[in-house]
Amino acid sequence: MAGARRISALAIAATLASCTHPMSVGGDGGAENRSDSRAADFGNSGFTQVSVGMNFICALRIDGSVVCSGENTDGQASPPIGRFTSISAGGKHACALDSEQEISCWGANSDGQATPPTRQFAQVSAGNTHSCGLQPDGKVLCWGSNSYGEATPPDASFAKISCGDYNTCGIREDASITCWGWNDSGKPEPSGQFVDLSAGRYHNCALRSNSTAVCWGTNPFGEANAPDGLFSQIETGAFISCALSGGGYVSCWGSNSFGVKNTPSSSLAQISLYASNACGLLGDGRVECWAGAPVLSLAP
Repeated sequence: MAGARRISALAIAATLASCTHPMSVGGDGGAENRSDSRAADFGNSGFTQVSVGMNFICALRIDGSVVCSGENTDGQASPPIGRFTSISAGGKHACALDSEQEISCWGANSDGQATPPTRQFAQVSAGNTHSCGLQPDGKVLCWGSNSYGEATPPDASFAKISCGDYNTCGIREDASITCWGWNDSGKPEPSGQFVDLSAGRYHNCALRSNSTAVCWGTNPFGEANAPDGLFSQIETGAFISCALSGGGYVSCWGSNSFGVKNTPSSSLAQISLYASNACGLLGDGRVECWAGAPVLSLAP
């Protein structure tokens, strides 16, 4: 941490963290029955963060260890042993930030997305085939695929970053948003001040400083039509978006192909989306998933 100027950035990163019939790991038809899947023993410890990738899920335990479950064709559900402070799951890889502020990644590495540089970071975000890290001085460093410029950040200082499938977005230290990479829709970033953002596949969403939501990008299923209301966190998937209200309840909009709009009635502390997978962290440290194929739900 480099002084008080960076505290807000680290707080954001630590607080937030880029299925219609829930089933638990170990139950009939669960992920452990798939030949390309890995089920984990989550013990009796609660979780402090959950992050969803493409048909796999990782969770951060209270003791700082990481456990994953789901498809494991590239080792994406086989995390390293260690103590970590945050995690981020991407397409077929995941990354975690340890207590020494260094990053470890695992899983698919065809484009170098799971080979982070050795240095200190304040936040990490995993995309489809690229990853980015926010350094303590606010500068962004990315690695992996750069087909659309998604791994070429601007020379600016940021407080939070989010990797999408083919682009990356960040909240600058003046609270404005800058994105780089794929932008076929041609729509610019919204103006104003923001406290949270999430880069998706072809669209992005963010929360303004007044806690209202705004989305931009392609919109074939209404995924960029953010509803009215006040929210504490926002997440994007492929053609879906979800936001968490101050009371912990989830609102989702966009495609409902995999039941993403069938949100849980439980109050959640955090949510995570990737493609059409959606999961959340309950207040007691359990994980509940409600959308995706396959459906995964991890319970400590």
